[in-house]
Amino acid sequence: MKEAMEILDQIESRIKKAMQTIEELQNRVKELEQQKSQYEEKLSSLLSHLDGFGGTDAHHSGEGEHHGEHSHF
Repeated sequence: MKEAMEILDQIESRIKKAMQTIEELQNRVKELEQQKSQYEEKLSSLLSHLDGFGGTDAHHSGEGEHHGEHSHF
């Protein structure tokens, strides 16, 4: 019976550790999503500035490249 209690204690400890790790990872995901949003806003702003400098030619000449960049986000 003592061995069973020790095993249950170990399982409980591992579950608590796993739950803590999951919580830490969820927090990290939230941070990364915020960073992604900031980068997307900056990229969008830069693209609109480029369109302003080069007119429609700047946007259309690199249009395929922009689609590729967005897929990385």
